[in-house]
Amino acid sequence: VVGFENPEIVESVLTDVITGGITHSSISVDAVNDLAVVKVVIKNRDLESILTRFMSTYFETIQEKMASGQELSEEEFNNLAKSLLNESLTNQATEEAYFVVDVVLKKIDGGWRIVMSSELLDALTGNYYSFHKRMSGE
Repeated sequence: VVGFENPEIVESVLTDVITGGITHSSISVDAVNDLAVVKVVIKNRDLESILTRFMSTYFETIQEKMASGQELSEEEFNNLAKSLLNESLTNQATEEAYFVVDVVLKKIDGGWRIVMSSELLDALTGNYYSFHKRMSGE
């Protein structure tokens, strides 16, 4: 992948997301010399919605437990988070997102390489990239 400054995010997120039912179809291809642009429609799980719902459920559950006087250890907080996140990610009714993206390919050393963009990264990660940037204050 060319042109993305933090490959760790790409690697970790794509490993989890790509196995979650991502599909794509090409709309058009334009190529000139060593550069090509493929317009694609990508369908993916909407991780932004899933994570937003997870966070809301997590904090509501914590508030309920605290309001009832129940104290949670750090391990119990972590286990609750893992359980709710797993439930959110494995829910078959999760929302889908559709993205129309220009995928830029550049010929490097005789092979075609994807030039990563934030739009493509959002499509591949189901809006996780933008969600993460907003949550981290970028």
